[in-house]
Amino acid sequence: MEKLARIAGRYRLKARIGKGDMGILWAATDERSGLPVAIRVLQRGLDDPRRVARFRASALQAAALDHPHVARVLDEGVDDIGPYIVSEWINATPLSAWIGTAPDFGFLCAVASQICDALAHVHGRGLVHLDLRPKNILVSQGPRGPIVRLVDVGCARIDDGWSDSQVGAPATLKFLGTLRYLAPEVADRPPWQTGPWSDLYSFGLILWELLVGDIPFGELQGVALLLRRATLNPPALPADESRPHQLGLHTLLSRLLARDPLDRPQTAAQVHRTLEAFGEAPVWCEPRPVPRIQQPRFGRRHAQAAGFPLWPLDGGPLVGRDAELGTIWNELQQVVAGRGSRMVVVTGAPACGKTRLVETVALHADVK
Repeated sequence: MEKLARIAGRYRLKARIGKGDMGILWAATDERSGLPVAIRVLQRGLDDPRRVARFRASALQAAALDHPHVARVLDEGVDDIGPYIVSEWINATPLSAWIGTAPDFGFLCAVASQICDALAHVHGRGLVHLDLRPKNILVSQGPRGPIVRLVDVGCARIDDGWSDSQVGAPATLKFLGTLRYLAPEVADRPPWQTGPWSDLYSFGLILWELLVGDIPFGELQGVALLLRRATLNPPALPADESRPHQLGLHTLLSRLLARDPLDRPQTAAQVHRTLEAFGEAPVWCEPRPVPRIQQPRFGRRHAQAAGFPLWPLDGGPLVGRDAELGTIWNELQQVVAGRGSRMVVVTGAPACGKTRLVETVALHADVK
């Protein structure tokens, strides 16, 4: 940790609070200003010149954003530990804390309107989020109701299989995003066929989840969920007599979640005007009880409570799965050695650790 005590001679690292496909998230202090900041460092293995250029370009684009509902990017550069992006530290709660709480309709409309306002600003400057989800939307209490801040703008995709594929080679797309909230075209179409309409699909899923408690087809996961979205429009919004504007909400969500991007609203400003037309006064609703901090005390538990949503927190070591890990690792080694392809099917009861097992293999494979 001593070697990583500072970045660029001014940002003192305090704790590693998250790790994901793209890199590591640190809580830090800017020693020039004394303010807490969040620093994202690009993961080793992704730091070839082309990806670094995209990473830094996205930081510069995001730094040009100036909107009260978009988190500010403060700095970017390259240090001994790799390329990094510095963002402001936000004391707020992820929107996920309100899912399942049946928030007041005035709270919901205020939050949704501010998200659309932020998206309109982002899209108007040529950026697309592509990883819009409740944990990337931070909410705090203001004097007139909730205040929304959108984070992690412009960094969902720094690598794709379309831009550098040889002519005639099969096209493959690698994306960094959350499948649960991903528009169907993001997963199987080239980047130039994604746009503001893709973020609006994700927004529709978030709005539906706040209203109902789960997303459409929420019983499915991964590829099965994407296939269902690509083949079926969502069902009708479940009726709720206590919910105002039922018909208007049903119409809005049907359009936001249409399979064909051309059937969706084309701008966030259009959706914002629709929400404003509901005429609901903003109110504050308490989320599920979560710890709150005002300063980054920099344990992982504190950092999660403070609303750092860019990546899931690291888990501890995987225990008691040596036999399964050994089997999968041996098959992987056979493939690496050029002895043909392998398919390993991991089965088990729900919540028994299948995803964690595969992620552990993938992590070690990347390190090796």
